[in-house]
Amino acid sequence: MLSLDNAKNAFSYDAQTGVLLRSKSGHGYLAGLPAGTIRPDGRCRISYEGKFYYAHHIAWLLMTGEWPPESIDHKDGNPGNNAWDNLRLASHSQNMQNLAGHKDSTSRFPGVSFHAKLKKWRARLTLNRRKVHDSVHDTESEAFAAYCGAKAKYHDFNPVPRVA
Repeated sequence: MLSLDNAKNAFSYDAQTGVLLRSKSGHGYLAGLPAGTIRPDGRCRISYEGKFYYAHHIAWLLMTGEWPPESIDHKDGNPGNNAWDNLRLASHSQNMQNLAGHKDSTSRFPGVSFHAKLKKWRARLTLNRRKVHDSVHDTESEAFAAYCGAKAKYHDFNPVPRVA
């Protein structure tokens, strides 16, 4: 695992922009250039001595002196925004509260899908991998309103849904 001393020697971190720069040239890398590559999911992955690390984990290490004990959540939902004020510790369950809807969803809203058999819109919410809300509605908007109410009640870490 990347140590704090090695991280300090290999990278510089701009806490305002969230950009990690290489401090030294070598192994095909040039000093002063941004470290890592952006993955399809938007996260920046950085290679160091044959191992891969996420930029937000290295940023956390450089700012706190320790590896994060759990997940790191990007408050604004943008996994490429590694500015220090956008990062916070989160459990896996809390991190899931900050997701936008799925790309392949039947609805334009998170937590809402069309139930073909019932021909109604369904609102669902989970917490700690357990279903805490499941209701059906005549319209997509009604289902989303139900989802928002449940989210405000159960998701204290991120009570407002992220609409993509």
